[in-house]
Amino acid sequence: MRNKEIIKITETAILAALAVVFQLISTFVPILKMPQGGSVSLSMLPIVVLALRRGPKYGVIGGLILGTLNLLVDIAVGQGSFVLHWGSLFLDYFVPCGILGIAGIFKKHRENLIFLTLAIALAGFLKYLSHSFSGILFFAEYARQLGYETPGAIFFYSFIVYNLPYNGFSTLISILVAIATHKVLFKEFYVEEQT
Repeated sequence: MRNKEIIKITETAILAALAVVFQLISTFVPILKMPQGGSVSLSMLPIVVLALRRGPKYGVIGGLILGTLNLLVDIAVGQGSFVLHWGSLFLDYFVPCGILGIAGIFKKHRENLIFLTLAIALAGFLKYLSHSFSGILFFAEYARQLGYETPGAIFFYSFIVYNLPYNGFSTLISILVAIATHKVLFKEFYVEEQT
């Protein structure tokens, strides 16, 4: 029993670290950056895989680790200046990364490609909503500077112009990679106990 918990905790740490590596790659590779901000990344995939392997609890924990480390990396590379409000901390880091754990509701059907696709699409959509609402609530002044003056225009800017491209591409690429690698993503590895 104890070894199973150790395996789950270790897997959480490894997949959260892999998600951070994927995010770092997208931060430092110019072709992955979108013109309006944000970047295309596979960082959600390891957290969704974790949630599908171990359930929502471990997915949320792994996502919160990812969100915390993303915040620290953004501060370290100078992007943390965009944290203008405490609410932005939650809606841009903790909620969108933690919500990826919702994919764990499909745990029993994880090897079915339709449910795998639905799990990633749902997690990606909820992540997108969190970022988009953050844009409306905390970054509307940037939309206004670009000529998006009315509430409807600010909504359009945040949901369509700014957040949809990079969140949409990230979700689509995560789905394609998961489908291509699904046979190995959910293989169980066991550690034999030493006697």
